[in-house]
Amino acid sequence: MTLKAPALPAVSGTLAVTTSLIDAVTLGLPTALPGLLSAALSQKTTDLDVLYDYAHDNQIGKNGQYWKGRKPADGNLQDALPQLVQDDQIGPAQEREVDAQFAKDPEWEVQEAGQTLENAELVTALTDWHREAGLTAILKDAARARWWAARMVGRVYIPEDYAEQLQRTPKTLAAILELIHVEPVDPRYGGPLLDAHKRVLGYWNRYGQIVNGEKVIIVELYTPDRFLVFQQGVDGHLTHLPERDADSPFKGAGTARRAEYLMWHADRDGGSSITRSVRDAQDRLNVVGTYMGRNDEQTGYRQFIVSNAEGPVDREGKPAAYQMGPGVVVNLKGLTIDAVKTTAGERPQRHTPTWQIVDPLNPEEFHIPSINQWKRSLLEKLDQLWTLTPETNVSGESKRQSRKPFDKRVTFGSQDTGGFLAWALRAALMLAAQVMEKTSEYQNVTFLPKLYLDVDAVNLEELRVKLAMWQAGALKLTTLLEATPGVADAAAEAKDLDEGGGSPESQAQQAALNRLVNPDAGNTG
Repeated sequence: MTLKAPALPAVSGTLAVTTSLIDAVTLGLPTALPGLLSAALSQKTTDLDVLYDYAHDNQIGKNGQYWKGRKPADGNLQDALPQLVQDDQIGPAQEREVDAQFAKDPEWEVQEAGQTLENAELVTALTDWHREAGLTAILKDAARARWWAARMVGRVYIPEDYAEQLQRTPKTLAAILELIHVEPVDPRYGGPLLDAHKRVLGYWNRYGQIVNGEKVIIVELYTPDRFLVFQQGVDGHLTHLPERDADSPFKGAGTARRAEYLMWHADRDGGSSITRSVRDAQDRLNVVGTYMGRNDEQTGYRQFIVSNAEGPVDREGKPAAYQMGPGVVVNLKGLTIDAVKTTAGERPQRHTPTWQIVDPLNPEEFHIPSINQWKRSLLEKLDQLWTLTPETNVSGESKRQSRKPFDKRVTFGSQDTGGFLAWALRAALMLAAQVMEKTSEYQNVTFLPKLYLDVDAVNLEELRVKLAMWQAGALKLTTLLEATPGVADAAAEAKDLDEGGGSPESQAQQAALNRLVNPDAGNTG
């Protein structure tokens, strides 16, 4: 699942939005909030649109606007677009980093006042909701947005389509959770409203909706206490729809916690992963790939280039192609020299024709080195140069070091993804509790997320298993040492250990290994 732009009617994001109809005092909003909402709705999304395209396999552009290679003389690329080659490296790089946060489905614990809860109904209901709502796929979508837009945004809500069903649904936690949805919001169409000091005053979300058979733009405004809905007209004016407003389930939900909302966000430190230099490398990769493709059309065919010669004709005097092949003689007749006048019966003077035979370019000499260079440049900027090296050529500490920057990216990214998971679970629980009129019962419930990362960080439990296998004779010492941090040359280290024999140093090493395998051994009290 990937984020898609909402189907918005013909109201541009660059339109001057008027919030004069939003009376902050009457609605009980911070005075700065209407102005921040107006600025957010009017902000251009051009830069994010470009980043979205590059992250989603559209690096040439719908009309070829991103193409950096040679263009037709008239500048019109429409006819040439199908022939342009796109060698997407950004999309797969994004997927590697996101997928590495999900070696398996995330898990979580329910806590209250620092103690793990064993509430069977609560845990069972949320576990089922986690699975049925597709929360893992939603987390991946949010992580992708963090990668390309430098921001992940989420929203928890009950669709309006379920309003009648909600009235009929038994007020049990599991039944209500079934109606609650989590959505990864495209950062171009929703996010935090920040004051001058980067403090969150609220959140906004904009999307298209069919109302009375017509498509309109709906703008939602989230505060810690309220949820307000507006309709944006074609002129940019916002009209308040008070009948759709509601109280936030976090209203008064504990004073020890920071303000909470039915929306949430996290920003990537350092901005988007798709920097200008990454886009430039992708552009050049597409260009050289296209040129190699054009050259491939000539592979196996030599070009016969003739100048100052009349074109060949058939027996009827119609233009024909040059005949090529073994035993074929090409008769070239030079063009007449127009500046030299001839008398009647005198043969015209002609230019001396020239010709040359051009072989196709050798891709291994002209194209492939350039392709490899730009691909290496791009992957190096994304800390994924290790993907070009076969794993058989790198092992032990060398392999770990080559992936270290990438693993760090994954680790930092997982912190935000875990935050999204914890918020989504709590927001869904509080929204369900509001429907059941039990917000006070669940207001202190929190969630501790646990993500399983596909990184080369040392796993102590795995190392203990390998140690036990080695002691039992089921694993070679070299294999054990390759999994041990700080060992650069496993083979040399194994040789040194074998030669150490029964030395005190060797005995001390063996004792340390024994303690690692069984840390409780020798502890009597």
